[in-house]
Amino acid sequence: MDAASPSRSRPGSGATSADRRRFVRSAGNGVLASAGAGAIRIPMAVASALSVPAGATQGRIIRVDPHGDIKLPSQAARLARDGDTVEIDPGIYRADVAVWPQSLLQIRARIPGTVRLLADGAAAEAKAIWVLRNGSFDIEGIAFEGARVAGANGAGIRFENGSLRLAACRFADNEVGMLTGNEPGARLTVENCEFEGRRTGNRFGHNLYVGRIASFRATDSWFHTGFRGHLLKTRAASSTVIHCRLIDGPHGQASYELEFPEGGDVLVRGTRIVQESGTQNQVMVSYGTEGYLHPINRLQMLDNSLENRAVAGVFLRVAPGPVKVHLENNRFLGPGELQGVSV
Repeated sequence: MDAASPSRSRPGSGATSADRRRFVRSAGNGVLASAGAGAIRIPMAVASALSVPAGATQGRIIRVDPHGDIKLPSQAARLARDGDTVEIDPGIYRADVAVWPQSLLQIRARIPGTVRLLADGAAAEAKAIWVLRNGSFDIEGIAFEGARVAGANGAGIRFENGSLRLAACRFADNEVGMLTGNEPGARLTVENCEFEGRRTGNRFGHNLYVGRIASFRATDSWFHTGFRGHLLKTRAASSTVIHCRLIDGPHGQASYELEFPEGGDVLVRGTRIVQESGTQNQVMVSYGTEGYLHPINRLQMLDNSLENRAVAGVFLRVAPGPVKVHLENNRFLGPGELQGVSV
């Protein structure tokens, strides 16, 4: 399974803030808003849900409320402009999927952990529950669950380009928890998130799959219960994993716990990595198995705990090539060995 290629199905993703013009005039019983080449007529009742804080010079708060005028996140995706903040009220939102074309946007649960997006067979562009086209996004406190598509790589989020920060989000039972594109300038940051693997199916899926982007950083996050794929796979030029837990768990069937198939500049620090007896691959951490494609290939693993609960295992495998490896103060528990490197 390759990381997603950038989509060309929707032109205009490079539109500037000026292109997405402000409300231009009243129009009968509604407000006419311009967004690129199209116009959206917003009923006055809906417009009232688009609040502008007192003294604010830009950006509105768009509230999604199952009992209000904007009832679904997909409605907010069509209404939001660059610089807005979308706040979603608690609830379970079923089969409501969306493409977010904005270039600058915050999306957050009003109460973290109370917003669940259940795919229920729906997928935006046959890709994901949410597709983030090309912008700077900040998403907090939302759960993405159950994505399925014909290509067997349905994701909670398909992040195609730009920069994305995820905080306190949960991904569960998706074919791929989250999938990025391969844009060399894209950046992904994950903070205090949970990635649980799919529960059924005939094909492997990774809990988080990061493509050939500029940088990836995960802190204080939990990856568990893999389904034949990897708990975390990243092809980024720079990857940082700090204070995370990659623990397959008693029902897990993960392959690698952590893979860097094309090398890169990698730091893994203060992280607990556990392989269970049901593993589909005895290797826990793999580096460079598909070749070294990045200008800097360096692996640093500091202050980590690696525990193998299978009969046999490989704690770390480093492929031959132009790579520098630094291991310091790591604990290796259970049966296993190091390949391609020494302590």
